[in-house]
Amino acid sequence: MIRQKPCLQRMNRGFTLVEIMIALTLLSMLLLLLFGSLHTASRSWQSGTRKTEQNDELRVIAGFIRRQIAQSIPLEWANREEVRMVFQGEHNELTFTSTLPAYRGGGGLYIMTLKVVDSGSSKQLDLSYRRADPAISPFAADAPVNQTSVLLADNIDAIEFAYYGRAGPEDTPKWVDEWPHEGMLPRLVRLKIHSSDPGQNWPVLDIAIQSMSITEHPQVILQDQHDSPVT
Repeated sequence: MIRQKPCLQRMNRGFTLVEIMIALTLLSMLLLLLFGSLHTASRSWQSGTRKTEQNDELRVIAGFIRRQIAQSIPLEWANREEVRMVFQGEHNELTFTSTLPAYRGGGGLYIMTLKVVDSGSSKQLDLSYRRADPAISPFAADAPVNQTSVLLADNIDAIEFAYYGRAGPEDTPKWVDEWPHEGMLPRLVRLKIHSSDPGQNWPVLDIAIQSMSITEHPQVILQDQHDSPVT
C-alpha cells in the first residue's frame, strides 16, 4: 500500500468551511467599498451637473434682465394733466420701457415692472409687461387686463436696486437708492438678488443704459389722444 506524504494530503483536502467564510467576508467587504466609492462618485457627478445647470440658468435669467434694462427707452406719457417719464426707480421695484425679444412677441414698446411677488409658498422674481397704450396711464394703480406676468426665478427673498446718475446737468453723478429725476434716466442700474436657496449665487448686475437719455431729452412721447398734452 502506497501512503501519500503529509504535504500531499493537505493539498488534496481542499478548503475548510471557515476558510471559505473568511474569503467570502473579505470579498463582501471589498465589493461594499467598491460600490460605496462608485455611489459617492455618482452622487458627486450628479451634484456637479445640477450645479452647472443651475448656474447656466441663472446666467440666462441675469442676461435677459440685463438686456431688458440696458435697452430702456426714455418714454414720456402725456395727457391734459401731466407729462411724466415712464421710469420709476424704487429700492425694491423698477418700472421702465423697453422692447421684447422676438420669441416673446416683439414689436413695439412695452412697459415693464421687475419686482418680487409672494405666491404664498415662496417669493418669486416676477417681470410683468404690457404694450404701451396712449389711452392707459402707465402710472395707474390697477394692473391692465392685457398685462402679462412671467416668473423669472423662485426662492427669492428680496431684490435691491441702486441708480447712478446726476440730478441735474451741473450735478456730480452719484449712487442713490431711488431715482426721483423724471427728466432723464440714470446712467447705471445696479441690481442685487437675494435668494433663500443657498445654491443660487446671483451675480451683482451693474447695467449701463444704452439709450441717449443722458442728454436729458426724451426720445419718445406717448400722448393720450383723448386729451391735449400739458405745455
